[in-house]
Amino acid sequence: MNSYDRRDFLKVIGASGLITGVGGLVWPMEALAAASGKVVVVGGGFGGATCARYLKRWGPQLDVTLVERNTQYITCPFSNEVLAGEADMSKITYDYSNINAQGINVVHDEVTAIDAGGKSISLRYGGSMKYDKLVVSPGISFRWGSIENDRAAVQQAMPHAWKPGEQTLLLRKQLQAMRDGGTFIIVPPKKPFRCPPGPYERASLIAHYLKTNKPKSKILILDANPTHSKQAAFHEGWKKEYGNMIEWVKDTDGGVITSADPGNMTLRNDFGDDFKGDVINLIPYQKAGELVETAGLTNKDGWCRLCCRCYAQIRSLRRIAGEKLRCRNRFGTRWRHAARADLRQHLLQPGRTQVRHLRGRGLPSQGRGHRQGVRRCQQGG
Repeated sequence: MNSYDRRDFLKVIGASGLITGVGGLVWPMEALAAASGKVVVVGGGFGGATCARYLKRWGPQLDVTLVERNTQYITCPFSNEVLAGEADMSKITYDYSNINAQGINVVHDEVTAIDAGGKSISLRYGGSMKYDKLVVSPGISFRWGSIENDRAAVQQAMPHAWKPGEQTLLLRKQLQAMRDGGTFIIVPPKKPFRCPPGPYERASLIAHYLKTNKPKSKILILDANPTHSKQAAFHEGWKKEYGNMIEWVKDTDGGVITSADPGNMTLRNDFGDDFKGDVINLIPYQKAGELVETAGLTNKDGWCRLCCRCYAQIRSLRRIAGEKLRCRNRFGTRWRHAARADLRQHLLQPGRTQVRHLRGRGLPSQGRGHRQGVRRCQQGG
């Protein structure tokens, strides 16, 4: 990193405060009135941990604190390998010792509220914590009730395994115990959801496991969406490697599940058809983390909307630290590498749109359409 990079970054962080959700689909950046050196990052996933490390690396004089409820982080990436028997949980489990060793204060507690006016956060077990700048990387939460009985189903018999840990191990045990010739059903949620290729990657890896160990088995994907991520590549690979083992049913063909019966291991779609599975992976509908919802940062759909043109503002949300957040355009669904890449590209690199906006230098030259789009976003149009 050259001296210009570091100096430019320090000017920005000294003049701005951050309220953002790196891994949970929020990406605004707000200038605060006073410059100071206490930065609190809430959420220790890919986005929050990356942000804390870059803040400390590029601003070693900053007092950076990472608040994360769990003492260990279990990654969603590679959790499908655990399900398929290609890895164990130790491969995807990490602690925060490396973060702490870089001079970042790591506090294991849960943030229950944000007081933007008083510049403080409330902690479940440790009182409150003051900050000068705040970053919120909330992850996701589930939209329970989108499918009848979904909450009871995933707890009792149809694990989602979308937040890795006990659910991952439960689904793995069910797959191991499933008879040869059984049916494994995957129910992807309606978009948007975290990691769009995830359910189909899961089907691929579990198909490999079944082909090797239980070749008479079948995988049925009941999808609430008309299309899915990397569809052509997945379907070509499935046909080549697994023949007719995997069947994908889209929304209009009966893929929309409306209720679950964990006692009988059945699902019912919007046509009234029932599907019985030996093992069922019911992935709930999703929304942004509960913290940002409590803070008033979400829209009616439960997400914080992302401006794909400028990554600078969000629209129609409450005032935070006296600044109105605005945005237009569709939401952006985040993968773990996107959280990290966006952090570097749109927040930390000097000369990017965020930095230019904060320094009052105008828009980068990216063509007439881009400039008009960003102006419309700034105007709330």
